[in-house]
Amino acid sequence: LNSTADLITSGNKKTFMGSGTETALLSSALENNKLINLSEYRKSYEIVKVEPFSSQTKKMITVIRQEKGYRALIKGAPEVVLEYCDVTIEQKQNLLAQIATHQKNARRALCFAHVDVDDLNKLNEKKYLFDGFVTLIDPLRPQVKSAIKDCLNAGIKIKILTGDNLSTATAIARQLNLIDNNCQAVNATELENLDDKSFKKAISKIVVIARSTPSLKLRVTKALKELNEVVAVTGDGINDAPAIKRADVGICMSSGSEITKESADIILLDDSFFTVVKAVSFGRNVFKNLQRFIIFQLSVNVSALLLVLYSAILGLPQPFNTLQLLWINVIMDGPPALTLGLEKCSNSLLNEKPIKKDQSIVTKKMLARILISGVFMSFVIIMQKQFNFLGANVLESKSVIFTLFILFQLFNAFNCRELGSKSIFSRVNKNKIMVYTFLAVFILHFIIVTFCYKLFGIYPMSANIWIKCVLTSSSIILISETYKLVYRKFKGIKREKAKILSKA
Repeated sequence: LNSTADLITSGNKKTFMGSGTETALLSSALENNKLINLSEYRKSYEIVKVEPFSSQTKKMITVIRQEKGYRALIKGAPEVVLEYCDVTIEQKQNLLAQIATHQKNARRALCFAHVDVDDLNKLNEKKYLFDGFVTLIDPLRPQVKSAIKDCLNAGIKIKILTGDNLSTATAIARQLNLIDNNCQAVNATELENLDDKSFKKAISKIVVIARSTPSLKLRVTKALKELNEVVAVTGDGINDAPAIKRADVGICMSSGSEITKESADIILLDDSFFTVVKAVSFGRNVFKNLQRFIIFQLSVNVSALLLVLYSAILGLPQPFNTLQLLWINVIMDGPPALTLGLEKCSNSLLNEKPIKKDQSIVTKKMLARILISGVFMSFVIIMQKQFNFLGANVLESKSVIFTLFILFQLFNAFNCRELGSKSIFSRVNKNKIMVYTFLAVFILHFIIVTFCYKLFGIYPMSANIWIKCVLTSSSIILISETYKLVYRKFKGIKREKAKILSKA
């Protein structure tokens, strides 16, 4: 009777409706009392008054009419319910000690009691009779532990704000490896009276807040945002709505209330924290793909700009005619560039530091790569134009310049796939579309130079010159891989020195 859960029967199918705690209690009660027909049983009693459970009071009271007077049924947190009960201090301590053994094993406890009165006005005058307690466990999903680990590796801080007892919340946090010597678990009461300055200072080291309230959850969200953190808040109840709305990213469970869903930015259809981590990885990958696209685009532009400037300064004819520029534009904005936006998430993404809100999408490292690539490609083409080191004849000279520029961009597109210090060959088979695109564009360019040369104002090239062009343009990969190798070695030496210094 003292429950907000219900049992819906449709044919032979039975479904419990309500919160996880309420449905667990009701299903357990019916399992142990199989002769009870829930609907008929509830109809046989008149409910006079209901005080619903709230995170502030931590109790629920239902008053029912009896033949002689009334009976009040209470359930809630042990420390709350026992205050209403007719128990001695010694009995209370013994009960709390029994309950504590369960709470240390990550089980939640709820106590039950009742009182009979002949007048509702006397309800607050009599002590309740203690009926017992029940423990529940909400087992961690198999993927949660690994998801938490991924978050911590990704530089994402996790805080648990729960209505559970401190012992239960701490036990769960320990199962997730969230608590260490530098992190704290506290009761909400320890934070509620702190001023804003002290609160902000304390919240950075706190991982678990037990017996949390909606107002405290909102205060934590505000404080973290004022500390310039990007805050994501998850929840499902109506009380979670203010904090979810105030967060940078509000995440509501699909089982949550409609008000909370309206306040949220994201609704988790599978109610899984693992999905949040996947979304973080996906978001980071979108950002990286934008950077890959930008590096490729600007590298092409820098090399083209330097070639045009060189020709203009020396008073030479421009290196490319209109149709050639159109074909270059297809390479720059077409399939090779677009396939960089199809790079899949790599496992290393969740080992990188979070990106700051005010960080530019074009970093200093990116600018260095753009300049190195652009200058190198234009330098090689200028050297070919000036000294003809590939040994092309007069008729082939324009074709060589045009082909070198196109092939340089194709090979450079492969370079742009890997933004960090890793070799591009470590994930060469992860984006097969890129490989197919490279081959398709290369074949198209071969057809243009060999069969449509008159249209583009060029001349066919011999097999020997084709091979030289491919080998020369592939040197952009060699330059990039050499730079990454030196960077990795330097970084490794720096890391070893840091380890030696930390041990000293």
